[in-house]
Amino acid sequence: MMGRRIADRLVLGAAIVLVTAIGADTLRHRHHAVTPPAPAVRQAAGPVAAPVPVRIRLVPSSTAFLRRCDAAHTSLSLAPGPLLVLRYDGPPCHLPPLRLHAVVRAADGATLYDGPAPLEETLAGNYARGSRAEARLVVPPEACGGRASIAGGGLVAAGRVRCP
Repeated sequence: MMGRRIADRLVLGAAIVLVTAIGADTLRHRHHAVTPPAPAVRQAAGPVAAPVPVRIRLVPSSTAFLRRCDAAHTSLSLAPGPLLVLRYDGPPCHLPPLRLHAVVRAADGATLYDGPAPLEETLAGNYARGSRAEARLVVPPEACGGRASIAGGGLVAAGRVRCP
C-alpha cells in the first residue's frame, strides 16, 4: 500500500514537471512568434451589389409535393384595373403556371388584343382554402371597354375590360 502511494506521487510530480515545461516552452516561443501586423492592402472597387428582391418565394418541404389544384375549386374573374382575380376554395394544393391567353374584342367584333393575359406567371403557387391572388391584365389602352375572353390551365373567364 505504501509503495502505491509513492508511485502515485511520482506520477503526479512527473505530470506537474511536464505541464510546467510545456508552459514555459510555449511562453518562450510565443514571445518570438509575435509578428507585426501586415500593412493594410487597399481593395479595388468591386462590382456593385445587386438590389435585394422584394419577394422571395420559398418552398418548404411540407409543401414540396402538394397535388395540383383542382379546377372545380378554382375560379378566375376580371376586376377593374384591369385585373385577373384567382380564387381557390379547396384543400392545400399547387397551381402550376396557367399560361393564360386573352382575346379582347370590340362591340363590332373587331379584335383589339390577342395575346398573353398577364406578363408574368404571378398566379402560380401554393394555395389553400379561401386563397385569392391577383395579376394585372395586359391589354393596350384601346382595349379598355372591350369584351375579354381569357383561358388557360383549364380555367376560363370572360367580361368587360374596365380600365381606370
